[in-house]
Amino acid sequence: MQRIARGRDEQGVAPIIAEILLVAMSVTLAGTVMLMSDNLMSQSIPSSPYVAFLPAQVDGGIASLEVAAASSAAPITNYQARLETGSASSPALPLGASGAPMNTTLGGAVYTVTWTAGAAPGLLTGGSRFRISAADGPLPAGTYTFLLVWRGTTVAATVTFTV
Repeated sequence: MQRIARGRDEQGVAPIIAEILLVAMSVTLAGTVMLMSDNLMSQSIPSSPYVAFLPAQVDGGIASLEVAAASSAAPITNYQARLETGSASSPALPLGASGAPMNTTLGGAVYTVTWTAGAAPGLLTGGSRFRISAADGPLPAGTYTFLLVWRGTTVAATVTFTV
């Protein structure tokens, strides 16, 4: 049997090169994990959905607004309602349980907004309805704008109607 002599060329990768390669692979892996986690986090926070209303129906001084469509079914707790007339604007009104009347003030008067769920309980979807009246009965004559606000910052839809 013959022995083959090994020279200096066949020892493998130099320790410094191996260390550089390990550091480069670690940085690449860490960057990939950060990029993936950023994408997952941005996908979990939905943007403002698009909401479209049918034309308002006013009967006996009470306005009825029906959602024609919503780009995504979102919990009603993500929304707030505001009412405006002339230069007066009500504070944002958090929306809660379907059918529960909620009072807000506008120009010194008290108004009632009642949300009723459509086909999906607890979610704003097509078929959801809003009923707007004065707290003591019909709305006073005038032009009103109903604003549906997403998470307190973005107006998702507006409807203007006249009584």
